[in-house]
Amino acid sequence: MIAAECQRNFLAWRRELRRLCEKLSRLRRRKPEPAEGRTTEVSSPEPAIVFARAGAFERRMQGDFSNKQRSGANFFLREYFSACGRKGQRIEFTPMKTNRFICTFALGCLLFADAAYSAEVLDKVAAVVNDEIITQSELDILLGPIYEQYKKEFSGQALMVKMNETRQKLLNQMIEDRLVYQESKRLKVQVTEEEITERFEEFKARFPKEEDFQALLARQGLAVSKLRERYREQIAIRKLQQYQIRSKIMVTPKDIENFYRHHLKQFTQEERVRVRTITIKKSTDPAKKAEADAAAKTKADDMLRRLYAGEPFEALARQFSEDTKAAEGGELGVVRRGDLVDAIDNVLFSLKAGECSPVIDTAVGYHIFKVEEKMAKKSQPLDEVRDAIHDEVFRRKSRRQFKEWMSELKKNAYISIR
Repeated sequence: MIAAECQRNFLAWRRELRRLCEKLSRLRRRKPEPAEGRTTEVSSPEPAIVFARAGAFERRMQGDFSNKQRSGANFFLREYFSACGRKGQRIEFTPMKTNRFICTFALGCLLFADAAYSAEVLDKVAAVVNDEIITQSELDILLGPIYEQYKKEFSGQALMVKMNETRQKLLNQMIEDRLVYQESKRLKVQVTEEEITERFEEFKARFPKEEDFQALLARQGLAVSKLRERYREQIAIRKLQQYQIRSKIMVTPKDIENFYRHHLKQFTQEERVRVRTITIKKSTDPAKKAEADAAAKTKADDMLRRLYAGEPFEALARQFSEDTKAAEGGELGVVRRGDLVDAIDNVLFSLKAGECSPVIDTAVGYHIFKVEEKMAKKSQPLDEVRDAIHDEVFRRKSRRQFKEWMSELKKNAYISIR
């Protein structure tokens, strides 16, 4: 019965707390009045008589308590989470003047929003963002797939370091998303059910079967309602960013010209060649290496003689080459100067289109290359890359604008990373 009462009253308590704390946040910091030594019982649906110690609370109140750094609601929420782990202990609370008593009443309400609501609190808190929390389970849902990928590439200490770095970056991203979503609610950004349904159906359409979709939700511990709420947040965040950042950014012709001039190397294509290759591998067996390598060299020399005699390079590559490009007729693709080792690079770029190289000896084997096409070094004209530069300048301005905006949001928010 007590649990049900707590659950019914919690939302009402929190609404009242926010109203009271908004009033408190406008008060200037002042020296607390001397305590009178009495204790006052805090009203609660719990049968137990519970008090809070005034001295410790007063000292916290004397900290930096400006509107810019923490609101009253944030302060009490932090007190709530720290107090939840001490429930049941006898804590004394000394009465204050009217404005301080507002604090004691609100904190008392929060301390005993128990039972059914405590399940959310028992999930470890990863961060507090104003009057909302980011739980460890929320973070774990996003970290799970990343961990599965990383453990294929890393192990032991390296895996731990990589996951810690990723956790910090991901948590910071979640905090920033939460701040933007809170701002979208404050500015009353509208998200329609039709917009949410469209995103939801697009995602669901990726799965050939309903069972596959439901299996993914089960693995991530998500209900459909929770997924739709995530889409609501994402759409609201995108709309607010569009309003606050993208709609206010302009890229002028002068911006594009300056970027092109200062990044000309980025739009310069180095000398390139399109080549084919035939590879005859050396032996990896030490006992037979000398004899096998000699046979491989003889075979490569024979391939070169046949090429000089006019046989098609592509046909010989398909039949005799021992590398992964044999099935494509030895097609290696376009190679820029410097892409390959010097021994090969120097030979390739000395050939004319249609010429074959001599047999080139490497640690892997014996190689013959044919240059199919040569492409000289050239710079792309501005008109060819104007659109690409516009997009890049826009992205850079957006990132810079977002950082400034986010810095302001963080400055006016209470953020606690656990």
